[in-house]
Amino acid sequence: MTNAKEFDLYSILAVTHHVPATALQFRTILAHIVGLELDQMPGARISALAYGPECSRWLLEQHPRLRDIPNPPDFHGDEIAMDEWVSAQAEHLGSDCLRLPIEPLPPERRPQASLSDILDIIAHVRGSLDTVMVCNPGKPDFGLVMPTPDHKGLIMDPNITLDRLRELAATVVRSDDDATASYELANTFQNLDEWLMNGGFLPIDWLRQQ
Repeated sequence: MTNAKEFDLYSILAVTHHVPATALQFRTILAHIVGLELDQMPGARISALAYGPECSRWLLEQHPRLRDIPNPPDFHGDEIAMDEWVSAQAEHLGSDCLRLPIEPLPPERRPQASLSDILDIIAHVRGSLDTVMVCNPGKPDFGLVMPTPDHKGLIMDPNITLDRLRELAATVVRSDDDATASYELANTFQNLDEWLMNGGFLPIDWLRQQ
């Protein structure tokens, strides 16, 4: 009996070719591959560091044709360009690759991500554990600051972000068809959500309501 589950090509390329994807989309496919429930998965950045490399190798083993896909360009945050690029790759591979069956990793190949493993990952990314990190098991990713490619962690001013969300929401409400504002609204909301889910502080306006 197979445990394969079908995923769209975009989600798969988010793992194998680092095509930008939503945190939920990315964590969902990784959770399936490593045999975990979604609520057991760490945040997107730790998931990428802890599970990404092995999951990428596993996907390429299952579907070697994915190796024919070139590295994506820098989309500069243009989601329409991302969708068009993925559609072009799907057209090149054939209609049978729009969705692909993905088997989970064999248990013996599944990477582990315990608290000590996550600390080791962060230490490796940063070069050393040169700062004190307070771990809170009740928070996503144990309340640890997520490493980014520049090793500075996830940084955001939630007050500015909330103001921008309000502006974008007003623009979308006023317009029947403003795709640009809709995309930015969705992206900005996801960034704020990830910030809060990883233990970031609330915007001042929300604190006033507590």
